[in-house]
Amino acid sequence: MRLTLTTLCLTPLLATSASAEGALSIFEQPPITSMNGTIATLLLTVALIYWVADSRLYKSLPIIRVIPAVFLVYFVPMVLNTIGLFEGSTTKALYDSLKVFVLPMSLVLLLVGADLPLIMKMGPKAIAVMLCASVGVVIGGFLAFVVTQGLIDDPDLWRGVGALAGSWIGGSANMIAAKEALQCPQSVFTPMTIIDVICGYGWMIVVIGIAGIQARYDKWNRADTRVIEEINTRMGEIHAQRSKPIKTPLLIGMLGVAALAAHWSMLSGRWIDDTFIHLPSVERLFHLEAQMEPGDWRAFEERMAVLAPGVDASGIGELASAARVDRLSALDSETEQSATIALRTVLRELDRDVTSFERPLHVLSDVLNYLAIGLIFASILGLALSFTPLKNFEDSGASEVGYTLLFLTLASIGSRADLNEILGQEWYLLLGALWILFFAVVLFLLTKIFRAPLFLVATASQANIGGAVSAPIVAGVYQPNLAVVGILMAVLGQVVGTFLAIATGWLCSLVAIGQSVGG
Repeated sequence: MRLTLTTLCLTPLLATSASAEGALSIFEQPPITSMNGTIATLLLTVALIYWVADSRLYKSLPIIRVIPAVFLVYFVPMVLNTIGLFEGSTTKALYDSLKVFVLPMSLVLLLVGADLPLIMKMGPKAIAVMLCASVGVVIGGFLAFVVTQGLIDDPDLWRGVGALAGSWIGGSANMIAAKEALQCPQSVFTPMTIIDVICGYGWMIVVIGIAGIQARYDKWNRADTRVIEEINTRMGEIHAQRSKPIKTPLLIGMLGVAALAAHWSMLSGRWIDDTFIHLPSVERLFHLEAQMEPGDWRAFEERMAVLAPGVDASGIGELASAARVDRLSALDSETEQSATIALRTVLRELDRDVTSFERPLHVLSDVLNYLAIGLIFASILGLALSFTPLKNFEDSGASEVGYTLLFLTLASIGSRADLNEILGQEWYLLLGALWILFFAVVLFLLTKIFRAPLFLVATASQANIGGAVSAPIVAGVYQPNLAVVGILMAVLGQVVGTFLAIATGWLCSLVAIGQSVGG
């Protein structure tokens, strides 16, 4: 989760002060326009956030201390961008670079130390409960989407649901990966981050609040608590491990392996995508543009206004075919393929074929692209390396280096978001509340079948909804010596998060596309 109760305090104030786009900006021109300046500002911001979050004063504040620093990594750059500190083209260029290299590097480093054999030894019941929680997120997201898509009335809502599923099953890396895989526009992604915190932390409060009934619940459920003792023994082995100070040659080797794996993964993803799934973008635009009639371009402009607010897409229908494709290609470059998405959406609504010219596996084009494939390859490589001597990278802090790269990527996403875009998004909050409700019902029914101890149920649920940041907190509330269980479950969530997030988006897209075509 990335947003906090701070958002609840700010939103009413913003609603009264931001009457027009950019109303919160305090700069006439962005003072930071260079790539170097943007990177330096983001790195310094992340460093200050973690320094403050580790201070005694921060930890002593009643409400603020429960806000994880990882949220601030996203939220503070978003505030800085809202007040006009960054130039949009620069932050876009920075993120475009980070997502194809730094992000897959972070995945490799985060997973290279994953002890999958140990996770499997935790017992089938623990694994089953964790997977039940993940399945509950998928089912809950799908049901909430079905109920609320008519209220929100955004044809790209399914993309945001998939991205949020990535966060709730896995974490920040999975959310970013799902966002790119599903081509989620920023206008949908930003409200999803609000759901992430408000509904996610609401669930955390509930889970912590019922810790007092743990013994009675386990007795009523006839749960076998011996599995907890078994896990406790396993965790003793983890605590016995000692970390080593990182040395320069080891750090260079760590980064070199991650960089090579990231590069190979992206090359593989690009080849598979170009060969089997997607046409080259310009060629696809020629095919799509050829099917548009003169009167259809107004609908295209309206769709672009939703996908990329503030981007001028007017007048395209008046251009010649070649010039029109050039303009569409430029819009795609500026808005993360929004022009292509808008064209496909409009043509589908007009019952025109948008697939006859596509690659053999074009049916996967709505949920997979080269980046998604590359990130999946990077995840698989990271797990494969965890079975080699390179797993010892974790003894010197491979995951810490991975999180540093991930936080820089997350901060770059925040630097592109604008608080003005989240105003008036009440229906998104309803979606999140229904999602959590459906998730809780599904999780209860599934874990009742396994007669799982409440400790495992609560920890697994928070490992999904909250991730590695808050899952140990919940686990520690239930069993003070087993906080690491939350981390291990969160690692398992990171392993399956991107896959299940894409599956969630795909399921929702079937309903969304079906209704669009049928209408």
